[in-house]
Amino acid sequence: MKLNWGFGIAAVYTVFALGIIGMVILASRQKNDLVTESYYEQAVHFQDKINASENALEANNFELKFLSDEHKAVIRLTDKIAVQGNLLFYKPDDAEKDFSVSLQTSNEGNQEIALPDIARGYWNVLASWKYNSKDYFKEVRIYVQ
Repeated sequence: MKLNWGFGIAAVYTVFALGIIGMVILASRQKNDLVTESYYEQAVHFQDKINASENALEANNFELKFLSDEHKAVIRLTDKIAVQGNLLFYKPDDAEKDFSVSLQTSNEGNQEIALPDIARGYWNVLASWKYNSKDYFKEVRIYVQ
């Protein structure tokens, strides 16, 4: 059986079209989680976040360690000061697992946070606090095994 060149062109076009349709279906099933729902509102205040990050960099007093075997986060301020703020545990691959914890260090600058149900994988911990009317912000990446 001999096929002409028109059949070959039709076969290539059909395979290409089916490939494109398959890629569209695959792409439409992907999760597209945003970092935050209020993206534009936060973009307006981004310079404040940069200033707070620079303040934390200058102070160089914030340490966060995650103890995998005990499933807890240990926060230490080397200046041994009491601060209040917020810790946002942000999971880049699943927005449904994000959660927030209050940051309240003792007078020695320490706080332990039990995290028994934290999911495995990479987490970005966004710490923000205020001390002496100055805002501070630090982002720490941890891996939970």
